[in-house]
Amino acid sequence: MKKAYSYILIAFAFIFLAACTDTHYLAEKLFWQAGKKTKELVSRKSGKLTPKDYEKIVSYYREAIEKVPLDPFAAKAHFAIADLFLRQSKPDKAQKEFREIINNFSSNGEIASKAYLNIGRIFEYHGKWNLAREEYDKIIDLYPMTRIGLNMPLYIMAHYKALKDKDNVEGAYKSALRHYNSMIEEYTSTSAAPLIKDYLSRLYLEKGKASDAIAVWDDLEKEYSSGPVAAKAILTKAFIYERIVKDTRRAIGEYKKFIKRYPKNKITPQIKLKTGILYYGNSDIAKAKEMFNELLKDYPDDANLRIKGMLGLAYCYRKEANTARVIEVYRRIKKEYPKSKAALDVPFLIAQYYQQEKYSSRADKAFREAIAEYKSRLIKAGKDNSPGKRAIADLLALCYLKNNDVDKAVSTLKELADTYTLDPAYLIDLASLYRNINAKDKATGVYRELIKRFPDNKIILKFANAQIKALAQNK
Repeated sequence: MKKAYSYILIAFAFIFLAACTDTHYLAEKLFWQAGKKTKELVSRKSGKLTPKDYEKIVSYYREAIEKVPLDPFAAKAHFAIADLFLRQSKPDKAQKEFREIINNFSSNGEIASKAYLNIGRIFEYHGKWNLAREEYDKIIDLYPMTRIGLNMPLYIMAHYKALKDKDNVEGAYKSALRHYNSMIEEYTSTSAAPLIKDYLSRLYLEKGKASDAIAVWDDLEKEYSSGPVAAKAILTKAFIYERIVKDTRRAIGEYKKFIKRYPKNKITPQIKLKTGILYYGNSDIAKAKEMFNELLKDYPDDANLRIKGMLGLAYCYRKEANTARVIEVYRRIKKEYPKSKAALDVPFLIAQYYQQEKYSSRADKAFREAIAEYKSRLIKAGKDNSPGKRAIADLLALCYLKNNDVDKAVSTLKELADTYTLDPAYLIDLASLYRNINAKDKATGVYRELIKRFPDNKIILKFANAQIKALAQNK
């Protein structure tokens, strides 16, 4: 009898799960259908919707809500409706929609906190900060461990910082500090503790207390001597030292610690590259070369990484004025990775290097060779209008410019602009060229030509008009 009873319970469990799955599937289907109908309507009306059109769209999403009111997809439908009300400048109706989400999904912290946040932002938009703050405080009290809840103390402090309200910044900081420390105490020795400490570190950084932020990560590294938390601690400290404290030496120390402790980590190659770049920037050329050579040795099958390592070595040799090694590295790139963008750049890079080092005869010869190669490549490319062809054309024009042959640079870009009339890139490059040689009227003329050729492209129109305005102001 007991066995039979257990079978009945299992059967009911499967029926219940199947029903839940079917309901969720229905909710997803209805939400997807509402979105599809909305797109079709917007397309038919070319985006110019009337109040009745908005009502229709709301009805599409209401159907999903009415049939499955407690499914997460119903919450998405509520959010979509609220957005529609906001687009129509109906904040009260949008707020009502968000309140409905809170009523139905109060047990789902991520959904409910998002609804509270949106209500707060409506108040904030209309200059009612005190009412907004009430909503934000509810998030902190009710849903402190959600993504929004964890960030909310920082959001409040950022608001006061934007207003340059020092007293309230200080108050918000102290309140946030108490809040995060209280949470850390509550969640100590749990998997949530590192996440809360992450936000505590962000708080310190917002307050300009980098040393306190680093101390948080020092503690985490000691507490979690290995694994992802310790790895994140090391990298975060390196970032703070590099970008905020501007202490390159200590940043390098943290990156090298990461490399030693996590040699097989998937991002270790990139960390090695970054470390080499930092050594270079810190004028420790010997260490930089060591790191770049290590990259070439350790990752023989990673073409992209090896090319970057070789370019890093070339820069090091340039610093040392070791011309033979500079040219050797550039030619090695071209030989080993002939189809790469770096290989395409090599003829120009060699000519430019000779010019910068004031090797006039070598530079003249190198520019002639580079121009001949790029012209040959353009001919071989034929009518192909690929990004690769544009790169060749740009390099050819650049060679002409660097070799003080502006007329040929201009004629090259004009010819390409006239050949490939559907590609705005060549006109944009031509305008930039004119700007670089201070031919403002000619640059303005090219931007006007852009507007003429692409009257329906909003991005180009905005860009070209902005450039024309800037040129007019700088006359």
